[in-house]
Amino acid sequence: MAYIDNQVVGWCNANEKSKCLHCEGWQGCLASVDSATNVKVKSIFCFSIDPNMRNKGIATQLLNQVCEDAKKDGFTIVEVYPDKEYNELFQDFMGPLGLYKKCGFEVYDETNQKYVMRKTL
Repeated sequence: MAYIDNQVVGWCNANEKSKCLHCEGWQGCLASVDSATNVKVKSIFCFSIDPNMRNKGIATQLLNQVCEDAKKDGFTIVEVYPDKEYNELFQDFMGPLGLYKKCGFEVYDETNQKYVMRKTL
């Protein structure tokens, strides 16, 4: 969670990838993504910033913190799943492609609707 003056302004769900595979959201749009890996992968499955607080660097700070924490916890890779095309504000909950590119993530795989991007820690 990201806070300003005790108000939540951002949120992301980051967990070990293996713990995301059975969630309804994963099954609905990412079931075809390769889940076999010999390294520890942190998956950012949901990422959202309050629309009134966007373009203030909050998303970058939150993403950088998740990556730092993942590295401390022994993860080798952080993986994200942005939409290929922007749908609408309330369906775009996996974070923007541009943010991930700016923060050093690269396309690793893709589905019909999403990119699978990775950053090596």
